[in-house]
Amino acid sequence: KAGTPLLTVTKGLMDTEDGHLLTYPDYWRSRLQEMGKHIPLNAIGGPCTSYELVAHDQSHVSFCGEDMEILKVLKAAMETDYYHVSITTDITGIESAVALKNGYALGVALTIGLNQKAFGDDTLHYNSQAAVFGQATKEMSRLLQFQNAHTLNNLCVGVGDLYVTVYG
Repeated sequence: KAGTPLLTVTKGLMDTEDGHLLTYPDYWRSRLQEMGKHIPLNAIGGPCTSYELVAHDQSHVSFCGEDMEILKVLKAAMETDYYHVSITTDITGIESAVALKNGYALGVALTIGLNQKAFGDDTLHYNSQAAVFGQATKEMSRLLQFQNAHTLNNLCVGVGDLYVTVYG
């Protein structure tokens, strides 16, 4: 229904013909505008696995959207003593941070396979994982700067989500 806030969980970025990166909420907003509809779009970003949330494990995420008042309502409705929510109007920053971590998680995971191939056992080699994780953090920071979305909060959300994805 028009005017009803929507909270999405999808993570990702789309590239545009002019080389910019577009968040899903921005894409959906443009499509809704073409249809003449107004639905306040908001998104959840950050490290949170469903099975841990169901177990009431302490979790911290960020809700992002255009309207701080709507975000406050969503936070009040969703936050619990174990599900902690920060709110921000920086949609590009949060959505980019959580989307970027996907590729970097693959890079960190590749070190596990390479070490198993090289050493033939299941012994984890944390040094190589840490090196790739560190490089991923640097590159995520630079890409957030490129999008004018670099804040400590956005970087922490992305790095936290990277950690959950790699080790979850």
